[in-house]
Amino acid sequence: MGKIKEKNIQYMIAKEPKMLGRGELKLIDMEVTYENKRRLDLLFQSKDLKIIYEVEIQLGQLNGSHLFRTVEYWLNERENKSGHKHVAVLIAQVVTERALEIVKLCMENVSIIILEMTAHESENGILDLKFREVYPGECAIVDEYKQYEEYEEIVLCDRQYYENYAPEALLNAADTIFRILKEIDPVIEMNYTQGYIGFKTGKIRGLAFIVIKKEELILKLVLEKLAETETKIRDLGLDLIGYAERKGKKCGEYKIRLKVDDVKNKEADLKVLLNMAHEYNTKN
Repeated sequence: MGKIKEKNIQYMIAKEPKMLGRGELKLIDMEVTYENKRRLDLLFQSKDLKIIYEVEIQLGQLNGSHLFRTVEYWLNERENKSGHKHVAVLIAQVVTERALEIVKLCMENVSIIILEMTAHESENGILDLKFREVYPGECAIVDEYKQYEEYEEIVLCDRQYYENYAPEALLNAADTIFRILKEIDPVIEMNYTQGYIGFKTGKIRGLAFIVIKKEELILKLVLEKLAETETKIRDLGLDLIGYAERKGKKCGEYKIRLKVDDVKNKEADLKVLLNMAHEYNTKN
């Protein structure tokens, strides 16, 4: 049995957020990247829409740098999603009395909950997580009469979900796009949700997405909106649907409609565009 990986803990919490003890939550984002390249692990919204939870995981002992980084994420999301109550949730395996003293001194005006986590992985790879609340720092007030914005839920799944309903030819076409991305960056991984298939690396998450329809794929490329990019897509003979801004993100995405034959016959062209998305997201 090897060392427990943070990404496995992240995935389990994303699938079963109720274990955090905050009631019914829906996942609205993962690995949220900010301008300073730092990334928040998980972002949830309460069932009643009123509260946004910024959840950060730290293996080992809670330290000051992680604490203040979590507060930074909390401040960022308060600005990005103003009008909601925001609560930071910092999870660590060990929380010392000294660390709690620092929290009590410095976090009086911050809504932050600290959970101490016990994690065990069995010999057959089953992960068991338990949480103990050691600092119940919710202090923000909710306006009971306000209309709160609802954010789209992300429902994680696995490949089997797509194999059960997606046409084989379209799933194979998605695999081809994945292969092209692996040629650009060998550590890229597929990330399955019920709404889309995403692609991520250790450095960047969300450079491209695929939505599988009944007879086609929608390829979404995360890029800055530029006239020359739109011209390039059209000059390559691809069916550009348009450009869509992404709520809370600094840039939007180009949407391209692809048939199976497009993926087979235009691999080189798709590689050019995917490389553009990879370069842009690596730099930004």
